[in-house]
Amino acid sequence: MTHRDRMLKARQLRVLPGMCVALLLSTGALRAQTGAPIISTGGSSTTPDAVFLDVAKISGATDICVQIQQAWTALGGKSGVLDARSISGTVTCSTDPFSNATQGVLLLGNVLIQTSVPWQIPSHVWVNGLGDPGSFTSQNTVLQAVPGFSNTGNSTICAASALVCLGHGSQAFRAQVSNMAIDCNDVQACGVAAYNGAAQEGSWYQGVTLANAWVAGLEVSLTEFTNNNKQNFFGAVNSGPYHNVSVQYWQQCSYCTTSTVGVLVQNSGTSNLDFGGVVRDFDNFTVSGFNACVGNNDSCLGAGFMVEGASVNITNSHVEYYPTSVQIGAGGYNTNGVEITNMYMSNTNTGTGVLIFAPSSGYSTGDITISGLNYGANGPSLYDEVGGNKLTDPFIAFYAVGHAGGTNSELKPRVISTSPNVTDGAGTGGNPH
Repeated sequence: MTHRDRMLKARQLRVLPGMCVALLLSTGALRAQTGAPIISTGGSSTTPDAVFLDVAKISGATDICVQIQQAWTALGGKSGVLDARSISGTVTCSTDPFSNATQGVLLLGNVLIQTSVPWQIPSHVWVNGLGDPGSFTSQNTVLQAVPGFSNTGNSTICAASALVCLGHGSQAFRAQVSNMAIDCNDVQACGVAAYNGAAQEGSWYQGVTLANAWVAGLEVSLTEFTNNNKQNFFGAVNSGPYHNVSVQYWQQCSYCTTSTVGVLVQNSGTSNLDFGGVVRDFDNFTVSGFNACVGNNDSCLGAGFMVEGASVNITNSHVEYYPTSVQIGAGGYNTNGVEITNMYMSNTNTGTGVLIFAPSSGYSTGDITISGLNYGANGPSLYDEVGGNKLTDPFIAFYAVGHAGGTNSELKPRVISTSPNVTDGAGTGGNPH
């Protein structure tokens, strides 16, 4: 017998099945919270892991959201990890799973969660799925609205018809959702798949598919609201980055209109955020209206990206099957400080790539920078109502429109571009609107 064989034999003699049972019984580990694993503290003693719970072991309830609620309660107000990855198949959710959440991580597995209530993610809670399925044929982690879904709204904190919101009843920080699909399922009461109107620094959606929503796949609102302590906050200012997000339609959209957008970033309140209202980066987005309209003619949709009253950076992204790929500015907003970089846009009929919208008199759209624009469709690749240019260039290396000087919003600002179809300099014409 070799030295290695003798060592293995000795180890087998030291640990016998009966001894393992005796060890568990003698340490009091069975008195631990149901669902909590035990960890060794040295020698023959163990202790329950107070920060890690198997959600499936918490309760015999079939409603996954009841199980999650009870798991948060079991943490006793402490931060921890709730592991629901062993729950699989199709399950129901009929109650707010975060009503008593503290801080921590919720892990979800290969599961289709059919919910009649919105999910509202509190501060310092990270919901992380098993993976973004990309399409309904590959399940992974899916949160899906079902007939009977209802969300009548909670001011701007969780907008009416939203399926998932960042922030639970108040301003939030580091509320995060990743690696899953959020599916409105063509349910009329579910208009917005993912919403953020209250969560700021460190809050985001990443690695998610946002499906079958007829108002917006993702809506980020900078509208001012009053918190419980009577302080005013500008919604989702400084949230992000929003990364690796797909907006899709897995089926025809029954309720879509020409106001339906893929991604909506706006300040819809009375306070115009002249200081910028920055949202930190929309990166690696695919916004597709494919399947939404009959015959995929994009007639039932609005813009892929709609930016109103916010300063944002959209990078490394693709928009397809929308009549307008990106619209910057709207009627009653000041929209300044928007940047678009490395974007490919394609449509199914004559539409517009980037529309820089001239707002109503008294408001401004300007300080817009576009670089690396690639347009693969008919119609203008760039229609700048503010600077007065309509370009059909399939590639635009650089285009920048400045801000109107003084207080006269009717003056055209300076435009600088690499396009041979643009005359550099300041215009003198009036506002098209």
